[in-house]
Amino acid sequence: MIRNGANSGVGRATIAVAKSLGLKTVNVVRRKEVAEELKALGGDVVLADGPDLAQRVTAETGNARITLALDGVSDTSSMNLMSSLSESGVLVSYGAVTGAHTKRKFKYGKELSPRGLECE
Repeated sequence: MIRNGANSGVGRATIAVAKSLGLKTVNVVRRKEVAEELKALGGDVVLADGPDLAQRVTAETGNARITLALDGVSDTSSMNLMSSLSESGVLVSYGAVTGAHTKRKFKYGKELSPRGLECE
């Protein structure tokens, strides 16, 4: 699975839960400085967000099949996560830390299933 906002409380909890289930995690952060701390918590791969995220995920995971993305950031980060998903992957969006919701246009040449959670 891949997730952004990996340095948040939810991100850190996700690492712990995934590790307990035997799942590998790709953790996306805004600041590279937190990478070693998240690896020490059990994060398998920690990468800084950016437009080339999908290529770096492929390189770091050996082209592993990634079927779940958790998005707590939104905006362009959502698109970076979607680009990293495998065919038939699912993106779960649960927040918009940036304050900007993503205008999702699916033109990836692969089938993706976006899901959203909204609380008011």
